[in-house]
Amino acid sequence: MKIAGMALITVALMLSACSSGREPTAGVFATPTEEPTSGSTPMPREEAPADRPASTTTPPSGALSDFQLTIESPAPFAGVIRLEDLKGTLLGGFATCSTPDKLFFMVSFYAATPPNKLTPVKMFEMTSEQNAAVGTPLPVTITITTDDPTGREQTYRLQGSATYTGDGLSGVFQSDDGRLKGSWKCAFAP
Repeated sequence: MKIAGMALITVALMLSACSSGREPTAGVFATPTEEPTSGSTPMPREEAPADRPASTTTPPSGALSDFQLTIESPAPFAGVIRLEDLKGTLLGGFATCSTPDKLFFMVSFYAATPPNKLTPVKMFEMTSEQNAAVGTPLPVTITITTDDPTGREQTYRLQGSATYTGDGLSGVFQSDDGRLKGSWKCAFAP
């Protein structure tokens, strides 16, 4: 309500200045760190309540808060893609991560362009229509999309296996032919 009231006051002051034939000038509306100019009143500084976090960048509870996919081989695809890499790509990117308690398995990331210069991979999707407990190999389909040096998309689809490790927030994968190998780690906001 305070913000709406301040906006109305601001508009009223600007209209008043314009209708009196003078242009509104800088300094008419003082910020809390400026001294008020003649005829203006500083706005009180409003403090954030102690129970509300100061940053609005904290993901909501249960949302993916960290993601890392490491492709160890083959060499042309090798690299590490992190959640922060995806945020800096053209049009942004996103990642998903399953845990053993989900019905289906999926670890993936998508970006309009490769998220970093270390790898040409701009899309990785590893899926299965089932899930498995930690330590149990799971048959998966792995799809990788890259940009080749000329900027053309190339898509590769492989069969392989994935295995959750530790607490089910990380794991390892490889293609059935052994040429593609890597790992993933995820974290979720409390």
